[in-house]
Amino acid sequence: GPKYAFATLLSGPSGDEDWAKDNYLTGTRLLAYQLLHNPQTRSKNKGIPFVVFVGENVSEAKRERLRKDGAVIKEVKPIHADWIKPAQREYNEVLSKLRLWEHTEYDRICLLDSDIVLNKPIDGVFDDPAVALQTTGTNRSAEIYKEDEGELPTTYAFAAAMETSPDHNYPPQVGNGDYIRDDNLNAGFMVFRPDKELFEHYMKILAQPDRFNSALPEQSLLNYAHRWSANMPWKPIGNTWNVNFPYTRDIEAGVASVHEKFWAPAHQEMKPWLEAWRYRMEGFFEAMDEL
Repeated sequence: GPKYAFATLLSGPSGDEDWAKDNYLTGTRLLAYQLLHNPQTRSKNKGIPFVVFVGENVSEAKRERLRKDGAVIKEVKPIHADWIKPAQREYNEVLSKLRLWEHTEYDRICLLDSDIVLNKPIDGVFDDPAVALQTTGTNRSAEIYKEDEGELPTTYAFAAAMETSPDHNYPPQVGNGDYIRDDNLNAGFMVFRPDKELFEHYMKILAQPDRFNSALPEQSLLNYAHRWSANMPWKPIGNTWNVNFPYTRDIEAGVASVHEKFWAPAHQEMKPWLEAWRYRMEGFFEAMDEL
């Protein structure tokens, strides 16, 4: 059958060798626990690996910890463009996400930010209609096709969650303010087919200064490359897989996952739920280490 993988990117160093304070490492370990181990959230298909793509600066000790937690570790080289000015320091390495398109050993990768927390299994997302192979459009008009961006693959698969607004309803609907923008993908939850030709296309876009807004570099690049008016439009996954700015009512209504920082949730009511998951994870791995 097709080879699927869940993946996240862990950059380093956080400059914080007190692991308890490395929130992105903790979030990555929580994903490992939820995707691979916890009966409430682990994949029904046991054969799907969780791959942590690490930056060159991530210490061997952290890599070893994640291996013990059940993750597969693969290193990625950084990607830089001089004109990019990210909004926050920790966004500096997010362009490395694009390296995952080079990993054609997988047929589909579901790429999750390390601040995604599961409420139920999400491996069904690989069967979401949005994830199916699409045929690339052939419109050569000037506003659609730009020669300096190189050739496009003839087929592609690229799906993502839409970005819910802070005061969304659940399940969120298009056209009533539940989404920040109805045509905007959220790079924190994406499913795609790796493709080296597509990777080269992204690199050519990146080489053109100011082709897209660089405040959120990889999200803006992908929104531009896969804009709905062009030849490779992105497809929204179903509206129950993930929400941003979650409320406890989203959890109770059965959302599959939330995009929220356990150390700084937008809505304080989420803190007990998020912290309970963190402590469950830490207790589980501590017990495993004793065996």
